[in-house]
Amino acid sequence: MSDTLGKAIKLTIFGESHGQAVGAVLEGLPPGLKVDMEYIEAELERRRPLKSLKSARREADLPEFVSGVRNGFTEGTPLTVLMRNSDVRREDYDSLQTLARPSHADLTAQAKYLGYQDASGGGHFSGRLTAPVVAAAAILKKALEDKGININTRVRKIAGSSEWPDETEISEALEKAAAEGDSLGGLIETEISGLKAGLGEPWADGLESELAAAVFAVPAVKGVEFGAGFALADMKGSEANDAFISYKNGRAETLTNNSGGINGGISNGMPVVMRTVLRPTPSIGKAQQTVDILTGEQKTLKISGRHDPCIAFRACAVIDAVCALVIADLFARRFGYLSLMPGADKDKNIVLIGMPSSGKTESGKVLARLLGRPLIDMDSVLESGFGITIAEYFEKYGEAAFRKEESRLAKSLAGTCGCVISTGGGIIKDPKNMEALAENGIIVWLKRPLELLAPSEKTPLSRTDEDMQTLFAERLHLYERCADITIDASGTAQKTAESIAELLR
Repeated sequence: MSDTLGKAIKLTIFGESHGQAVGAVLEGLPPGLKVDMEYIEAELERRRPLKSLKSARREADLPEFVSGVRNGFTEGTPLTVLMRNSDVRREDYDSLQTLARPSHADLTAQAKYLGYQDASGGGHFSGRLTAPVVAAAAILKKALEDKGININTRVRKIAGSSEWPDETEISEALEKAAAEGDSLGGLIETEISGLKAGLGEPWADGLESELAAAVFAVPAVKGVEFGAGFALADMKGSEANDAFISYKNGRAETLTNNSGGINGGISNGMPVVMRTVLRPTPSIGKAQQTVDILTGEQKTLKISGRHDPCIAFRACAVIDAVCALVIADLFARRFGYLSLMPGADKDKNIVLIGMPSSGKTESGKVLARLLGRPLIDMDSVLESGFGITIAEYFEKYGEAAFRKEESRLAKSLAGTCGCVISTGGGIIKDPKNMEALAENGIIVWLKRPLELLAPSEKTPLSRTDEDMQTLFAERLHLYERCADITIDASGTAQKTAESIAELLR
């Protein structure tokens, strides 16, 4: 039985609609996230029934954080949120014990759990269990907002309405459906803005795959599409393709957004746009045909009780919640779980600058391993492209040609995020290089004393002690001017990397 979403940050639900309580456990959280009760209450308010629907079930939805929270902040240990069920009326379901409600999970639950399940109000399959999901995920949603990532879901259409209906049209449609003992389906649209390019994985762990799986876990969801979605079936490639306008600071800008901000399962920097279809509430007051689960006899069923004529409105907060869980989980998997902490800049590159032999490459390797980030060694990338060593390239084509290729690479790296970038010693000679790398990077100067810098035949401009002294005098003020952080690099690569990691945390 799988009641868990997520891999690095996991959310598990428990409880039944008319049991003592429902709840959720959130694992993998970093310490220090604010548990903002006003924010959580506002999210839960969005999930409550519309006030005009007086017959709907009313629960206080008071979240009790029974573990993982201390003094208003997450501890980093598993967080458990509990919600007591107070407005319980099992008698509403006494006559339905063996009658399968059409389009509910009664029959399938019976087939799986052999009658041991609590069927009242849908039991474990009830939308009631989304309340603790909203409460727990609100912590993640707020943490993402603090990083500039906003998730917003709105009702785009309900059965029979126009696109983006106003309050009057909504009220009239709901009142009519309720008076007829019927219900309405709906279409809701989610926009996730502020994501940089690079979040998600190809194939099964793609951003679309993860979001779709989480959204389909929400009761009543029957369809999901991204960008232009199913309308792409009626387009030509020339109409459907999103022409690129720019790529800067980890974000692409496209002329259209038919792909919904995702290419190859990975965010491209445009807003992620997703639409979700919710079926009409299956509990309706009209007579329906069904069967007795135990005898197989055909029966006529008329459901009493308290049911919303349209759950699309309440679902907006729930879809926001599961989307926040997915985005936070993918962040933790790529940048480490500490990336969600306040002030963490895990989506920015860490750019190492310094003199030749100051330890940029070796410290970069250790730092990338400590922080769980990819390493880009600019000299290695250039040598791979040249097919020869940098010293050989200097000898064959000269320094000017090398600097031109180095600048081209620096500009392209401005579009990356979340990497450790080890630069060549002369990268600071061109201010445009540093402007490009600083667009989405924290510049860290590895300051090693001159007496510890070792000349090498592999570095064409610092092959002798005299060369190194000349370079040191020429470049010292450039490193000082460009650096956001200065680190004493007179020790080992391990010590240097640990010092950088500690400062960033």
